[in-house]
Amino acid sequence: MKDGNWHYVYLTRDSLGSFIDLWNPNIGIVKYKGCVYFSSARSLGKRGEIVSRCGIGLIDRVSIWYDRKAVEDQFGFVPDPGTAWLVNTVTLKRKRVDQDMALIDPETGKVVK
Repeated sequence: MKDGNWHYVYLTRDSLGSFIDLWNPNIGIVKYKGCVYFSSARSLGKRGEIVSRCGIGLIDRVSIWYDRKAVEDQFGFVPDPGTAWLVNTVTLKRKRVDQDMALIDPETGKVVK
């Protein structure tokens, strides 16, 4: 991690299982209906970007891994495809957060779930 002062981070894995992202915990994450990726909550309201890129906001993503071993070494687990976790970077305790996450309509930016 680039900022060692974070005690929590969001760790997500896209629904295809292709890569794992580490997100800024101060911004938050969202998931758009019909999209396999998690996005920065900061991407809300940018309708053109949401529609064209499924809301993928790169500005709040800290790291991206393709190496599952590196993720397991740092966090003690590898997220299942399509899941999002809030992880304490000190204790490595984690809580799954995607199950209660509302889905956002990419056309309107409104909650659909």
